[in-house]
Amino acid sequence: MAKVAPAALGLTPKSWANAVSDAKAALALFGIVERGPRRRTPLSPLWADLWAAVAAQGDPRLTTALGRFVQFLDRCGMAPEAVTAAHLDLYREALARAAITPRCWTV
Repeated sequence: MAKVAPAALGLTPKSWANAVSDAKAALALFGIVERGPRRRTPLSPLWADLWAAVAAQGDPRLTTALGRFVQFLDRCGMAPEAVTAAHLDLYREALARAAITPRCWTV
């Protein structure tokens, strides 16, 4: 689906985004994919100070790349000092369950 050009189908980008959203909702309804949380929740004290330090760097690449992963770890109750490579694997599995099409992973 990521390779589809909405204009080639006569759709605006907004219409395509709505179609993809509807497809994800239908797949989640039937248990084919899992729906992720809709909004970010405030981080627990375990993560809030560390995340503030990351955000203070002012590098949007860091906050964009790490934001969902940090939220995932926090929702799992994982302390920053206890994170291992196994947690990245769990996160990748969670993303795959929530995606319509798997993304390529490079490490």
